[in-house]
Amino acid sequence: MPLFCTEGLFFKYEGGRGNALADVNITIKDGVRTVIMGANGAGKSTFFYHLNGVLRPTKGKIYYRGEKMPYRGKALRNLRSDVAVMLQDPNDQLFAPKVSDDVAFGPKNLGLDTQTVDERVKEALYLTGIESLGNRSVMQLSYGQKKRVVLAGALAMHPKVLIMDEPTAGLDPQMSKELIELADELHHIGTTVIFSTHDVDLSYSWADEIHVLRGGRNIYSGDSEGFYDNTSDVYLSGLVEPAMYDMNVSMSELVGDPAEPYPKTLPQLVAKAVPSENPGTVHILPADGDVDPDEFSSLISSTGSSATGVYGTKARKSVQISKLPIDYFFGADEGCILESMHGNDTLICCDKVLTDLLISKISRISKFGTEIPYSLL
Repeated sequence: MPLFCTEGLFFKYEGGRGNALADVNITIKDGVRTVIMGANGAGKSTFFYHLNGVLRPTKGKIYYRGEKMPYRGKALRNLRSDVAVMLQDPNDQLFAPKVSDDVAFGPKNLGLDTQTVDERVKEALYLTGIESLGNRSVMQLSYGQKKRVVLAGALAMHPKVLIMDEPTAGLDPQMSKELIELADELHHIGTTVIFSTHDVDLSYSWADEIHVLRGGRNIYSGDSEGFYDNTSDVYLSGLVEPAMYDMNVSMSELVGDPAEPYPKTLPQLVAKAVPSENPGTVHILPADGDVDPDEFSSLISSTGSSATGVYGTKARKSVQISKLPIDYFFGADEGCILESMHGNDTLICCDKVLTDLLISKISRISKFGTEIPYSLL
């Protein structure tokens, strides 16, 4: 059963000259990493406002898990407890003067008891890395910090679906990497993550499926390659081909090899272009709490690891507290895999719950020509 399904969706803002959405037919699958793409003004935000009942179609139907979208009463409240939306501009979504009160806003509206609300707020502040900001006024925060507060508020709802409108807009590169890694974590533990962007490189590396809007109409649904193979549609949609897609196609044409399989990350592209005959081993240390510095140093020595990394929110907190020697604080999966292609052993401290996800990323490289060995410590 689809997660969301729209049928002939039209929407026109009051006083608007034309339809903001016109005959939109999109099916979003449960558990699929989904990106809504399009240039500014394509209708991405308007579409998202329909997925949690904020906007009601001028014409057409919307279904959530096979049921018609509710617009009143308990059914609407249940929908909004399932589906959390993070808006592009955090200033549009901050309701309370203090950070912790703002994060608590949603859980309180669910009617949860004080202890549960406090626990959810603490957890959400931890996941977004803003525990120290709990008592701060939202007016004193930077734009990026405000975005984290809004994300924390969404996570405190324990949503089944997290929708993020242009989540990396206005963020510095490190914060963007952290947010996307968190999106990966949430997806892995069962939250369906949907976001909009016109960042083609981000979308290409992350999405399982994309839906492209142009002038309020959806002109494509499917995998990324099917869209970027059509140069005319890409141009008319105000987008460009992702760098990874372009490099792979150019490389394939030069050597006369097929473009498939399509690499989405730098390690995959390198593995396809220059297969490593003697790669190093990626050693994985699952962490479910603080990591002992002496033990970590001993593991670096015993494994002969020339580079270290950390993968996952809890593991990152642990290595920061323990002041462990880390080379890759973000993008450790890609960084350490690339190191292994140079024949070097590496060590990654990983959230225990994300071990399978990390192993799958390592194993997937074999599809592109290099088998990366790994070990669990």
